[in-house]
This record gives sequence, structure tokens and C-alpha cells, in this order.
Amino acid sequence: VGGADKGGILVRVGQATTSEQLADRLATGALVEELELAGERLRYQKVSGAGPETGWVSISLKDKVLLVRAAEPAAVPAAPEAPVAAVAAGAAVAAEASPLQDGDYYVTLGVVFKKPGTDPETEKILKLSRKVGAVVRTTGKVWKSPKGGIWVELDTSRGDTGAGEKPGYVMIDAPGFGTPGPCLQKAFAEDGPPLLLRAAAPAEGQPWDGAAGEKEFLVLQKTTVEEVKVVLGMLFG
Repeated sequence: VGGADKGGILVRVGQATTSEQLADRLATGALVEELELAGERLRYQKVSGAGPETGWVSISLKDKVLLVRAAEPAAVPAAPEAPVAAVAAGAAVAAEASPLQDGDYYVTLGVVFKKPGTDPETEKILKLSRKVGAVVRTTGKVWKSPKGGIWVELDTSRGDTGAGEKPGYVMIDAPGFGTPGPCLQKAFAEDGPPLLLRAAAPAEGQPWDGAAGEKEFLVLQKTTVEEVKVVLGMLFG
């Protein structure tokens, strides 16, 4: 992992490798937006993680990759916002590969709430741990609870639904569960494969579930930097 053995990569004021070196390094796992690319040198604006807010870094050094692209820009004209550009090497891993079908959802927070059985009005609710980026198979049939929750029926016709093999409804979003946002995100094949990123809690933030360590989140090819900031705000308050 480029720079991991030294806690990150060197940042300089200017494009030249002889320009002034900043005191702090750009930490491994930091997410940055590409502002300018000149050969092997990149000028960035930090989105998340530790290190200088902006500066010039090398994207590779000899045979070491220091920065990897998190998502390629979507092929649309005149996009109003820049897509997620790059993340320090070692922070990005491929999200779970699985052929998508109608009714599929991605797990977004690492937890799935399930109402077992065929009656969504049951008061019994199971809390399941699932990897961020895992696919949950549903029929697409949505049930809205009187309390404002949104639930979707599992599709057991394809075997394991991603939330067990037995019937049930899983929560997309609902108040009163302590979650900062939706637990499931609709998956569309035309969006391309998602990328799973990790981010460390900022100095002034705390993970939404109180757990220590980094948080994982999904980005798509069309995800913008502003949308990433919203997600990070949701994850760390």
C-alpha cells in the first residue's frame, strides 16, 4: 500500500517535486477530489481523512501506486459536479460482485432489519449484520408502516435473499431504529459496479453506531463529491 508504512504520502505546495514540503502527510485512506493532473503529479482537494486540505502529490513512486482512482467519471455531458476522483491507495476495494436483477438492493450501513414471515405488520423484528455493499434480493413489493417506515418484501424464489432463505420484509428506512439514513439502497445494473470505500472518523465526529474504527460506504460512477460529503456527515454525525 503506497505510503502506508509511513502513515501517508508526501504533500508539496507546488507541482515540482523540489517545491516546499508540507509538514503533514496525506493519510492512507483519505478521499480526495482531483483538481489538476500533470504527468505523475496531482493537485487535490481533500474530501475526507487526515492530512492537508490541498496540495500536490505523486500518484506513483517507482513501482509503488500511491493513489488509485475511486470511480471513473460517468459518460454524461457537462456534469455539474466533479465525480469522486481518487482515494489514497489501500482504501478502496471492490464491492461484492453479483449479477443484479429488478428488486435488488445494496446494504448501506452494515445492518439489516427484518420482519420475518409474510405479514409485514408483525411486531417481531430481527437485526442482521451484513457487509456494506452486500446485495439483498426483494420482489420490489413495498409496504409502508403506519409509523412511517418503508419495508420491502424479500424474494425467496432465488434461494438466499441476502437476509436469509425464509420469507420476510426488510427495512429500507424507518424512524426509531437509531440509523442515520436508509439501510438499503436500490441497485441498478446500468449504474455499473459500485466501489466500496473506507473513511476514518474526523476529529470532531463520531461513528453513528458508536463503534470504533473506519466506516465503509458505497459510491457509484455517478456519485459526486458533494454526495460523498453528505454520506460522510451521515456516518459520523
